[in-house]
Amino acid sequence: MYDRSQSRLPQELVDNIIDYNSSSVRDLKSLSLIGRPWLARSRKHLFRVLRLDATYNPNILSESLISLHAVLSFVRRLKLESTIPNKPFQLPHLALVAIQQSFPSLLHLTLKGVVFADDPQLSPSSNVSLRNLALIGVSFKDAVAMLRFLCNSLFSLLTSLSIDEVTFSSIDPRPPPPPPTLPSPAPSIHQPPQLQEFVLGNVRSSVLRALWAPPSPFDFYSTLTRVSLCNRVSLDCADVALANTRLWSSVTHLACSAWRLNVTSFPPNITHLTMTYKTLSRQGSESRLSHLATTSPKLQHLLLVFYWPHRTDSEKLNNIMSDFDDDLATVATSLPVQIYIRFVLKSEHSADFALMERLQAMFLRTDDAMCLKGDEFSLPLNIEVKEISDTEYRADLRLGLGFEY
Repeated sequence: MYDRSQSRLPQELVDNIIDYNSSSVRDLKSLSLIGRPWLARSRKHLFRVLRLDATYNPNILSESLISLHAVLSFVRRLKLESTIPNKPFQLPHLALVAIQQSFPSLLHLTLKGVVFADDPQLSPSSNVSLRNLALIGVSFKDAVAMLRFLCNSLFSLLTSLSIDEVTFSSIDPRPPPPPPTLPSPAPSIHQPPQLQEFVLGNVRSSVLRALWAPPSPFDFYSTLTRVSLCNRVSLDCADVALANTRLWSSVTHLACSAWRLNVTSFPPNITHLTMTYKTLSRQGSESRLSHLATTSPKLQHLLLVFYWPHRTDSEKLNNIMSDFDDDLATVATSLPVQIYIRFVLKSEHSADFALMERLQAMFLRTDDAMCLKGDEFSLPLNIEVKEISDTEYRADLRLGLGFEY
């Protein structure tokens, strides 16, 4: 009699085949249909990320917990959002309890366009502990409600926190009361979660101060190494963050929007700095780059990202880079730093302009490396041109703020 078990591939080989095709949804769907040994591993990749749009269905979470019950254990990233600006949806605090109970493998949670109408209360402890939390366009009643929300045991092992457009719905003109006394997040937690990464978008300084001042549920000061300040409007939260000297004692990686900063002093221990420029100029007669040698003597990697929203010409391009020649030369002669320059432009503007070719004509070339034109030395540069669509250009909060070194 023919033994079908002998014709089966070893499970390790099956898993390797599935992992190799993990980036293709079409291939994963096909592989999952081969047989039972192929199903679980394929589902692990297919349902790793789950996005729920509550714009027109505020009950999408509760309905998905029922209809997708068989695959919720595979979800590692959950995004619950309203996609229409100024049309948030109300999320009861009990939704966090449902998330704790239904997503045992969840590591990343993003809430976008959410209003917490009720005052969150602490939920029971859970085996699920997120590593990454992103709050975008989230509204709380007040600072106390926000802190109660963050004291949830779901966030007891959080290492990365992102906040953007977080607001308080209750506005009281009277002076703020003393900090509230909050209960411990959970009896089993002996110390607050120690953050390693903090991404700060557009929030008012009052939200920021409430977030890190006692009785904050997070430790911002012990292990924080990466900070992104990517505010897009004229709010003072980035300057307030830079002024908090305690925050920067352990930070080694900083990414910031150069056109929104009003300070020239950078943290003393940073080794990696990313600065984005939106108007294709250094914004001001006194460049912030010239202060790096004094304020940040440990700097090793400098990435300048230029947004390129419109068509331009060679003369303007040449003027833009001339503004930075002296600044980069000052940095390079003072520090052993590697300099990277990235131009981010819309795809529809790149076909006829030939930006890379024009850049190559502007710089000296030594052993296929681009260099600044200087009288006494040539500074090697790592130049990259990245093309994106108009939608990506407007929508990506952290565009150009990565740490790809």
